[in-house]
Amino acid sequence: MRLQKQLSRVVDDKEYAKWIIVIPPSTIEKIGWKEVEWLKEEIQGKNLLIKPLKNKEIEFLTSKKEVKISYEEFKRKIEFSLKNNPSGLTWTEIKKIENFHQKVPNNRWVKKLEEDIHLIRIRDRNRGIIWRLNQKIKNL
Repeated sequence: MRLQKQLSRVVDDKEYAKWIIVIPPSTIEKIGWKEVEWLKEEIQGKNLLIKPLKNKEIEFLTSKKEVKISYEEFKRKIEFSLKNNPSGLTWTEIKKIENFHQKVPNNRWVKKLEEDIHLIRIRDRNRGIIWRLNQKIKNL
């Protein structure tokens, strides 16, 4: 068995890693796990215990499926929030206001918002990336 570190992504010169435990097929066969097995971890002191989830736990997790919305609905909500907050909002603030569940927005939709509602994104040292409507274009 082996622990491996893999580079997940690089953001602003900061590297983010993910860790992978390589388990031999013979071990997986002995414990009866399948390829799509849902697992949970428990930390006991300095030990990591990995267990399969019970059916009730899986049902609970899968019942929390995200509600997918259309681009038009996404656009309407973003525009509404930004019109009500002309100084701008971070993605985290928008997520909270509009109850979006995704960690990050769809990058294609964000690019489309730049054209459709004149979205601009500005880096702020204190708050991060601020989303705003470009008032110069909107008011023409």
